[in-house]
Amino acid sequence: MSTERIFQGTWEEIAARAGVLAGRRMLVILLSDQTAARTPGESVSMEEEERLLDELAIGPHELPTLPPDADRREWIYGEHD
Repeated sequence: MSTERIFQGTWEEIAARAGVLAGRRMLVILLSDQTAARTPGESVSMEEEERLLDELAIGPHELPTLPPDADRREWIYGEHD
């Protein structure tokens, strides 16, 4: 069983671990400059935290629209049993 690990740093710092990461599947998330400027465990104001959460939130305008019969078994599983 493999374990997921988190590596945080600049591209150069992560690239320095190329030998360990070679051939492994990865998910790379590019942080905004504001997020990247903070160090882990650094406290932020309540207003800043709320702004960051709002920035990450998915609004109703971004959610896909499902057809009216989307809650029916036939729509979910198709015509077969």
